[in-house]
Amino acid sequence: FKVVELQPDGFEAHYFRARSCVVQGRYEDAVRHYEVAAKLAPEDYQIPILAGQVYHALGRDEEGMAANRRGRELAERRICVNPEDVRAYYMGAGAMVRLGQVDRGVEWAERALAIDPTDPAILYNVSCTFAAAGRVDQAIDCLERSVRGGSSYKDWIENDSDLDPLRDHPRFWALLARL
Repeated sequence: FKVVELQPDGFEAHYFRARSCVVQGRYEDAVRHYEVAAKLAPEDYQIPILAGQVYHALGRDEEGMAANRRGRELAERRICVNPEDVRAYYMGAGAMVRLGQVDRGVEWAERALAIDPTDPAILYNVSCTFAAAGRVDQAIDCLERSVRGGSSYKDWIENDSDLDPLRDHPRFWALLARL
């Protein structure tokens, strides 16, 4: 990503570099870029939540919990300002589930689906929340609907640690094989 070299103080350069590292399974690199992005945009709710997922995947659970708490707080503020921000709902939902607020997280995920029940990105992210909440069948249902809706998140599905609870399920592997 030459853009990081060209724009070392660019939020988007670090944000998208981190996302690219996650999909490649390069979690240490992802964390470094998320940390820079968080410093550049401290009020962005997405960054701490996404970083929290990666911290957990690396076994750095205390940092992951702190990042999820921060992201949840920022997502809640965002919802107060814009109650139709579907991304804040599904991102906040994932943070809540990781923080042990499973019922509230599922409620937020369901709100995201209520806003737009057919968007492949929303379905994918809600699937991640349901998976983390132990709702395996609902998670796979959403993931299948996401793929039927046109998403082709194969790299994400293969590497997203949020989907780890689905990896022993035959429907998950059948879906992956279809991609």
